[in-house]
Amino acid sequence: MGAVVSRELEIRRSSPADESFVASLAREAFDPFSRHAESTTRRMLHERGSVALIATRGGRPVGFVVVEAHGRGLSSIQAIAVPAALRGQGIAEHLMTAAIRLARDTGSHNLRLCTAQANVEALSLFLKSGFRIVRRMPRFYPRGQDACELSRSI
Repeated sequence: MGAVVSRELEIRRSSPADESFVASLAREAFDPFSRHAESTTRRMLHERGSVALIATRGGRPVGFVVVEAHGRGLSSIQAIAVPAALRGQGIAEHLMTAAIRLARDTGSHNLRLCTAQANVEALSLFLKSGFRIVRRMPRFYPRGQDACELSRSI
């Protein structure tokens, strides 16, 4: 992967050098939902079947997505994040497109994810990307927030 998706933005597979960026951004993005956002996301990077994609602009990382292939035609987006200061610039949309392509390339026909019901920015992104809410899960997150499971065919 290493595709240039716009004049400035590139999406590439992560390398070990990206781990501190991913952990720091995970802490920023996911701390409201988990006491262990950084360590949980670091673990995702090393899960069998997981691939992290990094969005870069001018060589600097500006976002990430972690996709996990489960087999039997199913993959999931485990995490996606863009720094708050950079949101609204299309970075997450490009990461979603790359994640969908990656899942399809691994033979998946269905892609799932989970997000906080109150995270309206993320829900909007996912719905615009063709996902549909398949169920709601009360008090799903360790800090008590409700979640939505979303799914889409690919």
